[in-house]
Amino acid sequence: MTQTPADRVDPHWLSLRGPADMRARTTFTADLAAELAQHVTPRLSNDGDVARLVDVGAGTGAGASWLRPRLPVDQDWRLVDHDPSLLAAAPPTVEGWARGVVADVGELRRLLAEEPAHVVTCQALLDVLTADEVDAMLAPAVAAGAALLLSLSVTGEVALGPRHHDDGIVKAAFNAHQRRAARLGPDGGAYAARVLREHGYAVNVVGTPWQLGTAEAALTRAWLRGYAAAALEQEPGQADRIGRWLESREHAACDGELGVVVGHLDVLGVPAGPVT
Repeated sequence: MTQTPADRVDPHWLSLRGPADMRARTTFTADLAAELAQHVTPRLSNDGDVARLVDVGAGTGAGASWLRPRLPVDQDWRLVDHDPSLLAAAPPTVEGWARGVVADVGELRRLLAEEPAHVVTCQALLDVLTADEVDAMLAPAVAAGAALLLSLSVTGEVALGPRHHDDGIVKAAFNAHQRRAARLGPDGGAYAARVLREHGYAVNVVGTPWQLGTAEAALTRAWLRGYAAAALEQEPGQADRIGRWLESREHAACDGELGVVVGHLDVLGVPAGPVT
């Protein structure tokens, strides 16, 4: 994927979503981390006893920070992102336990050829890629026999309570916006899982939804505005309805009366076969 400055992720958004991401994964994906550890550990005896991990589209390294304490082995992390400013500020690189690599998804083949990895991870990435770009990320990892943990891909499912009569209109417009320019959007996680199965991987898929309430008011407001903005860009003819929907939802959120569940999923893929 060739990325430009316009593709850069707002660090404030990453900070806002971090606790919700952490809680979703801690609540729902402990078994995936344990399964990954069981896969990786016996493969280190002939490889210096250090697990080599690459996090693609790493941003500020939140995914690596979540996974690292859940793998009971020595680890060597590379955080790959096209934005050097995010990598420079990432706690794992600041703390010195990860190396930042400025590159995009399409360069993963070269990076793994230069230095193989046992595990390739990503977080909140698949939905912004095209099928060709996901293939370009998965193919070199599969060729290297690496396990993959692909986390927090949006599914397109959103539940808001209490319901509003225009929830469906906004949801459909948002999901169509996610699929613009051939991006996979809410199909990204399922697509990656299917490709890995076709390559003989054992695949486990787990839902990792955000569950937002009054304690996440700032994230809820930011998510509502981004959700509505994308819907409006997709359906400008529905501007009045989307605007009224957003106003109603923001009022409910400010009054502590809005519950939000945003669907995400995690995909773990491990190569089949015995340790060699």
